[in-house]
Amino acid sequence: CSSDLTPKPEPGRGQAPVQRQSKRFSVPVFDIPIRVDLLAAGVRYPCQLWDVSEHGACLLLRSPVTPRQGVLLRIHAPTSGETIDMQGQLKWTDAVMGSYYAGVQFAEPMDFGPTFLGALIRNAENLSRMPHRVA
Repeated sequence: CSSDLTPKPEPGRGQAPVQRQSKRFSVPVFDIPIRVDLLAAGVRYPCQLWDVSEHGACLLLRSPVTPRQGVLLRIHAPTSGETIDMQGQLKWTDAVMGSYYAGVQFAEPMDFGPTFLGALIRNAENLSRMPHRVA
């Protein structure tokens, strides 16, 4: 779960770094939780989007889930009721200090542009470019 293109180990794994295919956008900078339903093997796992790129997502889950399976992510807009469905492969899971994380690689790249995620990412990027005032 990283916000740049440099290789990073996944949370708590201590394994060899994974080369990122695309820039990841850390959802906590949005200051709003983005609810996701992870659907795997007929079971719905409620979770929260931790970070996202056009190629995949890191999720914060309430309970563990088995990796190495096909999944559907249903990403919910915080206010409008819009949803984004993405098919993918659950690549890894990890438990860190009582929290569960999962990495999903999307079957096809996500086009953020027309979605609520695109609007949130553009807004966060614009805010990061604004000069900071010191009081």
